[in-house]
Parts: sequence; structure tokens; C-alpha cells
Amino acid sequence: MSRRIRLVQAIARIVYPSAWRARYSREFDAVLEDCKPGVAVMLDVVKAGLAVRLHEPWGFLRVASVAALLGLLMASGIAFRIRDQYLSEATVRVAVPGEAIGRNVVAALSQENLKAIADRLRLFEQDRHHMSESVLVGRMKRSILISKGGQDGLVRVAFLYDDREKALEATREVLRLLTENSSSGALEVLDMPHQPGVPIYPNRLVIAAIGGFGGGTIGLMLAAIRRSRFARG
Repeated sequence: MSRRIRLVQAIARIVYPSAWRARYSREFDAVLEDCKPGVAVMLDVVKAGLAVRLHEPWGFLRVASVAALLGLLMASGIAFRIRDQYLSEATVRVAVPGEAIGRNVVAALSQENLKAIADRLRLFEQDRHHMSESVLVGRMKRSILISKGGQDGLVRVAFLYDDREKALEATREVLRLLTENSSSGALEVLDMPHQPGVPIYPNRLVIAAIGGFGGGTIGLMLAAIRRSRFARG
């Protein structure tokens, strides 16, 4: 039995009432064995199952509950496919706030230097085979976070990546480049980079909750539309 068939059967167990499953499960499984279920078949199963539930007592709320559960499961599946993101950061103080750190960043974070860091630390390895140098440098720049700093001259330097150790090493490299491109005494490191603990993203609980709420809302809307059509018919 293929994975797709098992997935459709799992969806059917959720959306169809138990009485329907007890009566038609064998015929349903036989039909699945004869076809190759894809996304269209899965959507048809959900649509038909929700329509059956509308005829049950309390069917309106049950449809919303089933849709919320499906939304929760789908959102959870998506959330667990997103890579954890770790942020390693350091704090520096610049002698001349604003202008000095701006010049340092332009000099330090050149395309050549960023590519060298990515090569040395083997960053973005899973995507490098189809990534041009300009795209690689663009991703490096988006992973580097440098605050503008305030009147006190404190500047936050950080690197965001899906591996905590590499996030730490990349932050050290960026900090080294900033220091090397600064004149003597222009840049003082106050807090060295540290290895991050828990990921800052994604918040899987929030994503799952949004999926459940969105699914329930869509389920209520669809149930209301379906019921109004039945009433008119």
C-alpha cells in the first residue's frame, strides 16, 4: 500500500463520521487501490466527508471541528519542515557612533569577504549546487544583523543560521572583519559572541494554533455556504 493511499485513508478517518466508515470503508479502500490518489482526490475526500457530516446532528459544529483539526495538522506538518534558526550575537562599542560603523561594514562585508566566510564555514551547503555567487552573498548579507547603534555607541552584531555552532563561528568571523577594518581604538568588543541555546524561529506552537484557527474559520464558512444551498434546494 502506497504512502498516498495511507494518507487519504487517514484523512477519511478524520472527516467521515464513524457510521459512514463502518458501512463503506471496504468499498472506499477498494476504490483507492484502483486509482492513484493525488491532491485532487484528497480534496474531494475532504469535501465529500464534510458534506456527509453536515447531515448529522450538530453537523455544523462538527464540520468546523474537523476543519480545525485538519488545519492544525497541516500547519504542524509545515512547521516541522521549517529549519530551526539560531542567532549568535556580540556587542561592540564604536568611538564615533553611526559614521564609523557604517564605513567598517562597507569595507568588511565585501562580496569577496562574505564568500570567503561561506566557503570556509561551508554555509548553505544544501543549496550551494544551484546557487550563484551573487545569490550566496545576498543570503549572507540577509543573515548578518548589525544594529545602527545609539548615542552610547553600542552596536549589536549577530548572525542567523540553522546550525548553532556555525552561527557562532560566522558571528566571530564578521566581528573579526569589522575589527580588522577599524582604526586602532575605533571599535571595542564588549560582549564576545556566544553559542545560542534555543532557536528563535520558528514558533511551531503559534504556527499550529494559526492553522487550527484558520481551518476552523474556513470550515464554518464552508458549512454555512453548504447549509444555505441545502436550504434553497
